[in-house]
Amino acid sequence: MKIKVCGITRAEDLGALAELGADYAGFIFYPKSPRFAGDKLSGRTVRETGNGKLLKTGVFVQPDMNTLQRTIADYGLDMVQLYGDFEAAFVEAVKLKVKVMKAVSIPENASALEIPSGEYDYLLFDTAGKGHGGTGRKFDWNLFKGYAGGQPYFLAGGIGPEDAEELLRWREPHLFAADVNSKFETAPGVKDMRLVEAFIKQIKK
Repeated sequence: MKIKVCGITRAEDLGALAELGADYAGFIFYPKSPRFAGDKLSGRTVRETGNGKLLKTGVFVQPDMNTLQRTIADYGLDMVQLYGDFEAAFVEAVKLKVKVMKAVSIPENASALEIPSGEYDYLLFDTAGKGHGGTGRKFDWNLFKGYAGGQPYFLAGGIGPEDAEELLRWREPHLFAADVNSKFETAPGVKDMRLVEAFIKQIKK
């Protein structure tokens, strides 16, 4: 199982992820987020930090194409995580540059998964909140029984260090990665690398 650590805002945390063997680092380019990376990390820092194995994901809310392409180039992104509604032509154009992941917000009282249409490389399922992601709460993972989507998916929404064993027992074959964030922080955007390291070791053992 792959591991994505999202909400990175510090160069030292990014460097540590590369050393610890995380698969993806996530950078939020939504100005209203307390984990907004655009004014905390330079494109050069992100481009030049890593070992070539740590893939870099930009998180965007309904971006325009110019902003998206400029940020992809400036930060050397390998994938984008998109919140919002997008026409097929938009997605296809972005896929010429990077992998595209569609974020799906799941209400905590949902009785079924909503599988979006579109030719996305991955889906990401997160708990719905007032904004876009970042609730720190789980939704019902039993919704994945009989998963009808074709794409592999990232599982997000309140995953903490205590969830490693349950993730290791996961038997749904489309689960591609665990996406962690707030449960591994001492403050928004500041990761507790001791928790991150222990989680990566447990998942990768």
